[in-house]
Amino acid sequence: MTLMMMNNPTMLSYIRREQPVLERLLASYPKQITAALAHAPKHPQHWLIVNDPTMLEAINKARAASHAHTIIITDQKESALTDIADATCDLMTGKESVPYITLSFQAIVLTLMLLTVRSAALQERLTELAVNQELDEFSFLIENMNQTVQRANDFYRKFTIDFTNAPQFTAIGANVLAGTLAEMQAKFTEILRVPAHGYSLASFTHGGFMGVHEDHCQFYIEINTDPAVMEQLQAVKTYESRLTPHIYTISLTGEQPAVNDDQTLLLDPVTDPYKAPLMAIIPFQVLAWFIAKSRGINLNHLMYQDFQKAINLQ
Repeated sequence: MTLMMMNNPTMLSYIRREQPVLERLLASYPKQITAALAHAPKHPQHWLIVNDPTMLEAINKARAASHAHTIIITDQKESALTDIADATCDLMTGKESVPYITLSFQAIVLTLMLLTVRSAALQERLTELAVNQELDEFSFLIENMNQTVQRANDFYRKFTIDFTNAPQFTAIGANVLAGTLAEMQAKFTEILRVPAHGYSLASFTHGGFMGVHEDHCQFYIEINTDPAVMEQLQAVKTYESRLTPHIYTISLTGEQPAVNDDQTLLLDPVTDPYKAPLMAIIPFQVLAWFIAKSRGINLNHLMYQDFQKAINLQ
C-alpha cells in the first residue's frame, strides 16, 4: 500500500504525509529559520506575504525601491525566485505531483509560524523558555495530525449522504482563522465545483447570512479565543439552525458542544488560538477529498485549463 501511494500519489496520500513532513520541519528549527533571518533587519516593522502570480515582479520592485529582506518559502530550491531572493526556506515537501496542494499549504503555515517565533526571539520579545514552550506546543499538535485525519474520515462517513448532496458549503469562524477560511473556500470551490464560502464571523453577520437556504451546509469552527466571540458564533449557529438542518461544528476547544446535536467533530484542544489554523484546515482537506470521490469527480481532470491564458495571466 505504501509503495502504491508513493508511485501513484493522491491528494489524500499527501494529507497523510503532513505529520511526518511537519515533524521534519520542526526538527530543523532553528537552523534553517535562523539562516533565513540572518541578514534581515533586527526590528522589522512590516511583513508582506505575496501570492504566486506577482512574486517575481514584487521581489524585483522591493529590491529596487527599498532594502526589504526577501525570503522565498518553496518546495523547489532552484528557481528564478530563489536566485534573486536574499534567503530561502525549504518546505521539505518535494513538489506535489497532484493538483490542489495540501501538504505544501501546511508546510507554509508552519514555516511562517516558525519565522515568527524566531524573529520574536531575535528581538528578545520571547525568552528561551517561552520559545521552548512554543516548540513543545507545535510538537504536540503535529503528533496528533494523523489522528485528526482519521477523525475527519469517520465524520465524513457518518454524514456521507448529506455532504454528497449539498449544493453549497459555508464555513464560519473567528478572525484568527481568516487564512483557514480562505483556504476552505478555495479548496471546496476548486475540488467540489459548487459554491463555497469561508467567512469570518464579522463578515458573515454583516451580510453573509443572507445567502442561507434549507439545503445550505454550514460548518462552524469553535476555538479557544475571546469568549464573547464564541458566544456570538453560538448565537449565529442557533439562529441558522432554524433555517437549515445541515449545521456542523468543528471543535478545537476540548469541550463538549453546548447543544448535543451529534453533528460536531471533536478534535484535540488547541489552547493557543494562533496555532489553531494548523489543525483547523485538516478536516476541510479530508472532507473535500472524500466528497469529491462520492460525487464521482475526477480530480485529475482539471476544468477551465485555458482560463488564466484567456485573461492574460500566463
